[in-house]
Amino acid sequence: MIGVIKKIKNGDYELLDSGIIQVLENEPIVMTLNDYSIVFSFEKNNNDNGKAIIKIDTSQSKTIKFILININETTYGTTDFVKFGELADKSTAYISFRINSLNDKKVRSLEYSIYKK
Repeated sequence: MIGVIKKIKNGDYELLDSGIIQVLENEPIVMTLNDYSIVFSFEKNNNDNGKAIIKIDTSQSKTIKFILININETTYGTTDFVKFGELADKSTAYISFRINSLNDKKVRSLEYSIYKK
């Protein structure tokens, strides 16, 4: 009989959630973990010669916003885990993600993993 995986660890990090979300057009994605919000917004900006940029906005309490600019026909994401809050058990929450874009028609997939340490 095959069992169900109940815990996944990556070094000292314990996986809380992971998944793939299909994104159409430039609609924002909002994820909620306890009382924290994780927001992904998509923008197009010709001021930077179409260069792909990821900005992180933490100006709102308990919200981390990833502003994804000019993410077209490529793969972009975080190279490290990004800390975004403290959980009820006093562990720290982290996220990593990758955006895959097939073409300029804004059909994308968002792969994410949320960890605690």
